[in-house]
Amino acid sequence: MERIISYFIAVLLDVIAGSSPFLHLPLYDDLGVILLVAAVFSYVASDLSVTLPISLLPFSLIAHSYSLLLIATVSSALSFYLKDKATSFLTTLTTSLVVFSLRPELQVLSFLLLIGILVYLGLDLRGTIANGILFMVIASILLPSQGIQSSIIYILSDITFYSIFFGVIGLAIQGRNLPKALKRTPLLFLPYATIMLTIGVPSQYYWWTESSFLFKSNPLSLWVQYGYFPQLNQIFGTWPLSHFLPYPTGVSFYMFLLTYLSGLFSYLMFKRLGVKRAALFALAYQLLSPFYDPYLLVGYAILPLTAYLMTTAMKVPIKYTTVALSSMIGSSFPLFIISAILLGYLTSKRNLLWFGLVMVGSNAFWIVPYLLLGSPHLSSTNFLSMVLILPIVSILMKFGERDKVLLSLISLVYLVSGLPLSQAFYPVAIASTLLAISGSGIKKLISGVTIAFLLLLPLFQFATYHPFSLPSSVQAINKEIDNATLVSWNYSYPYLSPVPINLTPLSSKAIQYYVTSSGGVEENPDYVGLVSAKPILYNLTKVNYTLLPNTPPILTINSSSFYLNYSSAGISYTVDNNVEIKSLIGYQFIGWSLPKNVSNFTISFKGSLLTKVANSIFFLAKGLHNESLSTSINFTALEFYLKRSGPLFIYDNGFKFLGNLGSIPENGSLNFSLSFLDKDNYTFLYMEEINGREIILNKNTTLASGELNSFGFIMPLRDEINLSSIEVSYFFPINFTDNWVSWYSPYPSSIKVIPSYPLSGTIYFFPAVKVEVNGQIVGNGSFLKDVKDITINSSSGFHNLTLLKLVYTKTYYLVGKLPVNTSTFVRFESIFNGEDITIESHLPLNVTIEPLGLNVKVNGQFTNSTNFVLPPGRNVISLLYPGASLEIFGLYISLMSFIFTVLSGFIKDGLRYILKSIDSFYKRFEQ
Repeated sequence: MERIISYFIAVLLDVIAGSSPFLHLPLYDDLGVILLVAAVFSYVASDLSVTLPISLLPFSLIAHSYSLLLIATVSSALSFYLKDKATSFLTTLTTSLVVFSLRPELQVLSFLLLIGILVYLGLDLRGTIANGILFMVIASILLPSQGIQSSIIYILSDITFYSIFFGVIGLAIQGRNLPKALKRTPLLFLPYATIMLTIGVPSQYYWWTESSFLFKSNPLSLWVQYGYFPQLNQIFGTWPLSHFLPYPTGVSFYMFLLTYLSGLFSYLMFKRLGVKRAALFALAYQLLSPFYDPYLLVGYAILPLTAYLMTTAMKVPIKYTTVALSSMIGSSFPLFIISAILLGYLTSKRNLLWFGLVMVGSNAFWIVPYLLLGSPHLSSTNFLSMVLILPIVSILMKFGERDKVLLSLISLVYLVSGLPLSQAFYPVAIASTLLAISGSGIKKLISGVTIAFLLLLPLFQFATYHPFSLPSSVQAINKEIDNATLVSWNYSYPYLSPVPINLTPLSSKAIQYYVTSSGGVEENPDYVGLVSAKPILYNLTKVNYTLLPNTPPILTINSSSFYLNYSSAGISYTVDNNVEIKSLIGYQFIGWSLPKNVSNFTISFKGSLLTKVANSIFFLAKGLHNESLSTSINFTALEFYLKRSGPLFIYDNGFKFLGNLGSIPENGSLNFSLSFLDKDNYTFLYMEEINGREIILNKNTTLASGELNSFGFIMPLRDEINLSSIEVSYFFPINFTDNWVSWYSPYPSSIKVIPSYPLSGTIYFFPAVKVEVNGQIVGNGSFLKDVKDITINSSSGFHNLTLLKLVYTKTYYLVGKLPVNTSTFVRFESIFNGEDITIESHLPLNVTIEPLGLNVKVNGQFTNSTNFVLPPGRNVISLLYPGASLEIFGLYISLMSFIFTVLSGFIKDGLRYILKSIDSFYKRFEQ
């Protein structure tokens, strides 16, 4: 039977060695796997190590690379002839290859753990010293050609030092008894836990950084702004552990600690349940730790401790209290109580009901609000590979204890089914399966095969594992939206946002920025804010207005003046009230020449678009001619796809993506304009306007100034453009704040100021510019009536308008600084059940709050209104989540549960005394 197990182990080792080169690992990792397999062969079944080179033959023949085959042959020869004397040499060589690129402290830790394992196993440590001598020889050979300052010489010197130094220490302590205070078993779980310090950050931990708004949020608050998931259940487990050390060290420490505790606590559980070779089964349990899932990991590690506490012989109050506390830690995984009850069916069936009530009661502080308000969404994990051990566990029905095997089967079936709450069954499936195969009636072969198949799972995990690295695109987004109040995030990694993101339906007025699916950031022109506070000016009014560059077109194309400068042969057009343009075959193009010597310009289109097959393309180009090809472009072009996402490309001997513009309706009205600006000798796409909505882009097209000389459309088969007009006009950007409006134009220009409503009064402006109202020139001090627009004419150059107002019954300011202090200070602060908004102002404020179904307090007093007036000075608006009362109620149940648990022993003795007294009284009464 033992020989059969050896054969099975040999096959498993060969599969691992033969498949590793196909995973495209770095060369040093491939060598490490082969040497480690050879080391295991030398210790377990050295006579079967001759199969190792055979396992590498498929890869060598396919890849025509024989270096790994050579290494496998040499290492298998060492394993075959030297047997366990080669184990220390091969494992030290493996460690040297794997850790040489790690930080020095991790290298020291790796060699320290290696020596501890070799001493624990009682292996010959001369092989470790021999490894150091080997690297010393290699370094001396390479030294003349590489030089003393070479990095490779440094690496070889470090490995030489570590191997000889720790090898000598190992020889010195080998054979000596460890101090009684130092147990060997806890050291067994350190090596795998230490690996967690080196694997990087799994993707599910990506937002565990101080820059994340969610990570910084108050875990006691059920209302995390705008729809994040609550973290109340993590308050005793994941939350303090994740905030113990900064990112990414904190993630590595979290995985290291819980992976180590999963081994240690499972050892206590198996030992308590009388399992022979408990350390071996605990090691298997540890190797299956789900390190990739932060919440499942904490539940997985704490579950054996809870099962152990259920079986101890402590006093009832102490036992129930410790079980309650452990469940509160483990409940960072929301399904922990289900897992504990299922496993408790095997370990503490007699008192399971009471343990269940204690755990539910102690966790009521988060269970009650989660049940009524909604719980966190659990990440989905594929456990389909667990189906491999189902047939083996089915065999156990004949040999093992029925309860253990039945729970193992049920857990595995539910786990691989992917049904709701299936994650709760993962730790139960592992623990119950290991308990099922640990029984006295189980054949060693079945136990070995089951454990071997179980350990394939972590192999699959590491084969498909890729550490997370923060994308530069997200870093760029975070810089643009820093200090925003609310962002609509439609890109990857939303929880990395440094500000609140919108995960629930809200009015667009509350959203300050939109992060698009391509990683772009667009400012919301309709943004007002969750809380809008406007100063009340009794004799002063700040008037909103619209600014329009008033530049007559220098080129107009419409039905009365239609022509084409360029077109391909398959274009058809008809001229009526509008111009209808169609593509008759394949992709066709039409085009017009831009006016000469124009570097700052706007192209405007009015009409409609009908998309039937593909998307039409608007382009600006140089080198366009009638023989140009549209399907295989042979001219330099800036291309804008007329589709919903609006991608922008530049073609110049290849396509380059420049980003997305605003959304274009694929069918219907086509009313958009693009403005281009000469800047730093390049042509910049400064602004786009789509159906009246302006978006500042300021994108560098990378084309030289003045290089573009034509524009037009590329149209696929059956697409139609119904053109009302095309206009090309001069363009100059206008900058403005509440206090001034400035612009620069290389030619005489005019700006039209359109107030939000007609004004009457005496007009004042500064500096002295040429102002025109209703076609009449007006000067400072002129009285005007029903003014709907004001035109400011200016010469070429830079201009800065600092005052434009009308005085009548009130003073109406359009441009200029008000003669009062209108500054408003606003501060947001998270509180237990919502958010405090502190507003300070020298003026009374008209406040409007976006309705979110929240309770609102103003300076400590509840109000049902979403619009009210605040007096001058400091005011506090509290937005309170109504579900906080459920949290208080749940906390009350938890406290009562603990009080009852602590007093349960006294209550139990009291009830016994009462029953005894009643029984005694009854007997007397009978007599």
